[in-house]
Amino acid sequence: MIGATSSSEPIKPKRFEFGFDIWMLILVGIMIVFGMVMVYSSSWDVSWRLHQDHNALFLRQLLNLGLAFIVMLIAAWFPLEWLKKLALPLILSTILILFAVLIVNAGGEYRRAFLGASVQPSEMAK
Repeated sequence: MIGATSSSEPIKPKRFEFGFDIWMLILVGIMIVFGMVMVYSSSWDVSWRLHQDHNALFLRQLLNLGLAFIVMLIAAWFPLEWLKKLALPLILSTILILFAVLIVNAGGEYRRAFLGASVQPSEMAK
């Protein structure tokens, strides 16, 4: 018979495949919402004192979240082969920069960053 299936093969319902882990995306979304609530609840008084606006720090965090979302979308389409080729040079340059912080700051007050704490090699190493 044409189109008939054997009784030993169960018919599986067709599922929509996303191409990414949907449960991981849901979990990250929940953590983002929880984190944004925590930022708002813990910074509204400081935001008022610094900017005379209860939402100023929250809105800045929301802007950073939007930028991070754009970077996430770009990274999702980034070919992993390029990243594999860049892995060793990135690791070696990070180690060199970590040693540079150690050498440059060895004579005086110990710091963990360059350029007035705007460049932190430990963050790059993470």
